[in-house]
Amino acid sequence: MFPAKPNGMRRTGTLPHLCFVLLCTALAAAAQYLGAGWMLRVEMAIQDAMMRAGRPAALDPSLVFLAVDIESVSLDPERDLAQLFDLGEATQEERRALELMAHEWPWSREVHGLVLERLVKAGARAVVFDLNFPKPSPNDEAFRHKLDLYRDRVAVAGNITGEIFPVPAGATPTLIPDTEPRDRRIGFDNFWHDPGDSAEVIRRARFRWADERGKWTSEEDLSLAARAIERANLAHLIPPDREPHRLRFCGPSGTFAPRSIFMIFAPRYWQQNFGSGEFFRDKIVVIGAHGNWQQDEHLTPVGMMPGPELHLNAINSLLHPDFIRELPPISNAAVVIVFALVPLLLHRLLKKPYARFIALLAIGLGWLGLVFLLYDHASLFLPSFAPLIAFNLNGISGLFLDIVLERREKKQLRSTLERYVSRNVVKELLDAPDQFMRATVGEMRPVTVLFSDIRNFTRFASSVDSKALVSQLNEYFSAMVECVFAHGGTFDKFIGDAVMAVWGNVHSAGPAGDARNAVACALAMRTELARLNALWSASSQPRLKIGIGLNAGEVVVGNIGSVSRMEFTVIGDAVNMAWRLQEYSKLAETDVVLGKSVVALLGSEFPTKPLEACRLADGVVLECARLQTPDDLASLTETLPRSDKSGVPTL
Repeated sequence: MFPAKPNGMRRTGTLPHLCFVLLCTALAAAAQYLGAGWMLRVEMAIQDAMMRAGRPAALDPSLVFLAVDIESVSLDPERDLAQLFDLGEATQEERRALELMAHEWPWSREVHGLVLERLVKAGARAVVFDLNFPKPSPNDEAFRHKLDLYRDRVAVAGNITGEIFPVPAGATPTLIPDTEPRDRRIGFDNFWHDPGDSAEVIRRARFRWADERGKWTSEEDLSLAARAIERANLAHLIPPDREPHRLRFCGPSGTFAPRSIFMIFAPRYWQQNFGSGEFFRDKIVVIGAHGNWQQDEHLTPVGMMPGPELHLNAINSLLHPDFIRELPPISNAAVVIVFALVPLLLHRLLKKPYARFIALLAIGLGWLGLVFLLYDHASLFLPSFAPLIAFNLNGISGLFLDIVLERREKKQLRSTLERYVSRNVVKELLDAPDQFMRATVGEMRPVTVLFSDIRNFTRFASSVDSKALVSQLNEYFSAMVECVFAHGGTFDKFIGDAVMAVWGNVHSAGPAGDARNAVACALAMRTELARLNALWSASSQPRLKIGIGLNAGEVVVGNIGSVSRMEFTVIGDAVNMAWRLQEYSKLAETDVVLGKSVVALLGSEFPTKPLEACRLADGVVLECARLQTPDDLASLTETLPRSDKSGVPTL
């Protein structure tokens, strides 16, 4: 029944889409490779979220955080020393340390010497002071003596200051001399955030530094964490390179439980909490400030964290080791390119947009899951944001292209089909194909049928040039078919010079509504022909006369024909009767004849005049009426109900 899709309606747009996909892919890969600021920040935020949700590093039991906390720096000589602590059994060193701690911070440096000695004698493998001693003090000698005595078991924090001329500034020369090469007890306590990260989140640790006046030198400084490992005779665990290493944190602040430093000198705590020192055997003890009172807190992926805990996480990563690996920039860019081109493959394999949408959603979520699993179980971070941006843009562009092409093809198909089939049939076929196909198998429906025929067409055709005849007929047929469409009818076919139209076969306004629309169409045909005749007369073309017959009744609606040629049409007695009424209009000398079934449906809405009954040759009696003359209905046609495109009358 319908023509094949023409070649001009094949899918186009592949080249522009391919160019768009390649452009998005190239931009995303370049941004990933170059570390574009905003993209890097989003990528880091996603990775930080994974670190909070994912597997934490295993906490090594050999690490101890001895905290210089608010309880330790606010000891009261009268209340704490005289009443709370049982100093009757305290040794001279314990009593001396607590008395010095009871003074204001900063304590006498003799305290730190006593702390170092007590921990080393308890069997600690390494004692790490995450405290700076930048200026000389009167008590340096006592601390310096202990630092020298236990030099193989102690590390003291220094700080690399400046960017152009970095100088490790650690303990004052009165504690540790400033020598060349620098003393191996000093380790720099610096942490650096990622370039371009405005939030200044600490994610990495650098364990070696050898930059002097902007150039790498052979003399290396080790970080405080690396010094701690070296002091514990585990120097082989320190990475040989000078690159920053991504840390896997053990957890948020407090994961390394802080233990107040004063407790190691209080006899009762020393015995109960530390087993008289046995607790510290073979431990790496980090001593540092805890609490906001020192303002030594830094933002990490797992939240704010005091400096000593940062060093403990760095030491913990060296002990296992458990660093997060990252691909080099060129490999990350390659990952972006490969993943971003997946939608092109889906575009070719999956033709249905909804199936492709589900596949895009599943693959996008699967990629995030894969990135998370590789981080959690393989300690590898793949890029996530740039690949997903390019992947989704390319996928959505393919879906958008499909929508645009489908709408364009549907429009072209509609335009093509309307050259052969009535508009409402095309509308029903394209917009509600299931409902339309049910109708094509054949079913009984009440309809109103209209036949319009040119009077004396044979004589008219013989008196007109063939080209002029075709031109005039096309103009006439176009106007008549437009009248059908304007009033919600289905143009069924041309039968020679006759026009057949149906109301109610595709979409119905009800039997009465269909009859009113059909009669309104007949009146519009009458008016339109008068307009055309006026134009033709002005150009010396012959005038035309038509006769119209309308009948209502039940007919069979469906696709009717042969295997090779089908036609969506109606058949039945009501159709035959409509043709006979059109033929009878010649004898009745009127232009519009209505069957009695149509008159019954119209009621009094349209002025009609009964015609004399006519018995046909086969014995059928025609009972019909005619519409009033044009002069009688001149004002009526202006107020007749017209249909919208759905076939529903509009008053």
